[in-house]
Amino acid sequence: MLALDELRARASARQDNMDPATLSYGVTSEDMNLVGLLGEDAVLRWLTEQGAEVQSIADDPTSIATGQGDLQLSFSPTGWTRIVAHVEVKTSRRRDYARFERTVVSSQLSRMACDAVFWCTAEDDLADRGIVDIMGWLPCADAQAPEYHEPAEARGRPAVRIKRPLRDPSEFMSWLDSEARKRPPF
Repeated sequence: MLALDELRARASARQDNMDPATLSYGVTSEDMNLVGLLGEDAVLRWLTEQGAEVQSIADDPTSIATGQGDLQLSFSPTGWTRIVAHVEVKTSRRRDYARFERTVVSSQLSRMACDAVFWCTAEDDLADRGIVDIMGWLPCADAQAPEYHEPAEARGRPAVRIKRPLRDPSEFMSWLDSEARKRPPF
C-alpha cells in the first residue's frame, strides 16, 4: 500500500510525462491521475491478498502502446500452471460514478488489450487517503461488446456507457483459471 504522499508524487510525475496530443482518452490532470492511482493501488492490494503477484505497468511505454492495462498479475492456482493476466483499472470519484457510471472514451476502449477491466470509486474529497471501493469488474471482451454500449460523452470526447452489470470481485480469480476466459492477442 502506497502512502498518499507517494501517490501524489507519482501522479505529478505521470502528468509531467503525458503528451496530451497522444492521450486516447483526451484530457487529464494531476488530480485525475491521483484518483486513478488510488484505484490502481486498491486493486493491486486486493489482487495481492488473493495470492497473485502483481506489478504496476501503467507507466510502462510498451504497456501504453499495446493497451495492456495498468496491472500485470501472475499466479499458480494449481501450483503447476502459471497464469499471467493484464487488468485495466478505471476509477472515478463517487459523485462522478453516480452521474456517469461506467463511461469510457471510445478511442481508449477500442484499443484495450487487457483481460479484464475493474471499476473503482474514490472519496470525493482526497484531502485524506480516502476510501476506495472496488465496484466490480468485467472481462475486457464484455466491456468492448457493442451490445452493452450506450452512447455518451466524456470530457468532450465520444464515449460509451457500459451497461453490462459488473461481476463481483470474488469471481475474478476463478474466472482467470476458467475456460470462459478469452485471451486477447499479446
